Amino acid sequence: RGMLVAPQLGEQIGLGWLAGRTLLGVLLLAALGVEKRVPVSRDPGKEIAGAMLIDERLPEANFVVVLSVEIDLEPEQVWALLPELPTLMMPTGVADWALRAGAWIRRDAGSETDQAGPLDLHIGAKLPVPERYGITPTTIAATEDGREVVLEGAHKFARFFTNLYLEPLPGGRTRLFNVTRADFKSTPVGRLYRLGVQAFHGPLVKPALLKVKRVAEARAGG
Repeated sequence: RGMLVAPQLGEQIGLGWLAGRTLLGVLLLAALGVEKRVPVSRDPGKEIAGAMLIDERLPEANFVVVLSVEIDLEPEQVWALLPELPTLMMPTGVADWALRAGAWIRRDAGSETDQAGPLDLHIGAKLPVPERYGITPTTIAATEDGREVVLEGAHKFARFFTNLYLEPLPGGRTRLFNVTRADFKSTPVGRLYRLGVQAFHGPLVKPALLKVKRVAEARAGG
């Protein structure tokens, strides 16, 4: 009498399960609310003069994002730089943390390398990324020499295609596009993961494209 009684193991597990499910429910409701307010798709066909190979991929995509930068170089000069993109676009700081967190959530097996390497622009070639990002095998699905390369990948929450597309501009300039099309699963965790991608995709990819622009123009002027 007068003593505190420790909860039984079953009670602890039950409370933990209830707390976890409650938190997941709250996060899902938040995701649904934010999902209605965050723009997640744009139509590539309205932003470029020509059609992209990626337009034919994954018509059921529920996530489509278009990003681009203009580079003061001819398309063939930009295309020559593409094999170096895995190294040039390696993230740092918050971007590095975000990719590591995504790998942890997905529990990916990862790649077989510790360093980014050159990108082989042939169909079937794998995207060389460091093991710490745990990105499941992403391979080149289609190419149009000098114009576009399309990569395909999948993980436990989504299937996706992403590309690099070079649009010639007047004055010997190029607009470099990255279009990503993904179909996320409609499970609660899948929707939460999609929300995270919505938040981080642009802030991760846009700086990488700007870095490609800086490096390409610096080399041409150097």
